[in-house]
Amino acid sequence: MILRADDIGDSFWYEKWDISLMSMLGTDDSEGVKGLAMGGEEDISYDGVASVDGEMSVTDNSHMLSIAKNKCALCFLRLKYDAHLSRSNRDRIMSYIRERAYGSKNDYAWRYIRDDCDDKTDYTDIYMSVVDPDRETILKMIEDPDTRKVQLKAMLIAKARAETDAVSALDDMML
Repeated sequence: MILRADDIGDSFWYEKWDISLMSMLGTDDSEGVKGLAMGGEEDISYDGVASVDGEMSVTDNSHMLSIAKNKCALCFLRLKYDAHLSRSNRDRIMSYIRERAYGSKNDYAWRYIRDDCDDKTDYTDIYMSVVDPDRETILKMIEDPDTRKVQLKAMLIAKARAETDAVSALDDMML
């Protein structure tokens, strides 16, 4: 068990956390869904729409999205509390987030930030520093029709403005 009062915060506790997290990141995002779909024959839908019992739609991606977003949440949490985090584990976590950034086929890290992080601006900061999107990507993120959160849009606008200011400062230096 990872949460025990007698060793929380010790390097051994962090080591257990990292082992569990790295193991989880090593599994395919859809692995939990595959287990649900591998039920008995009586639970299999032959029309491809839903199970015979009506328990789970095989074509529904919400469960896989939930699993993937939860994995991203754990990555952000670990980067936020990075005590005793080895360089290789940090690199693996950051790679996992980058592979699921805005614009990728499975943009789960972006969806987690966009959908679930109203009160976690520190996670948005971590996302932006890990992914380091260029100005064009930031503008697309702002225009994402599902980006309705005012605080997130404000942070993205500020980042895009900072990128513009940096480019302008470089241009001024070149003249």
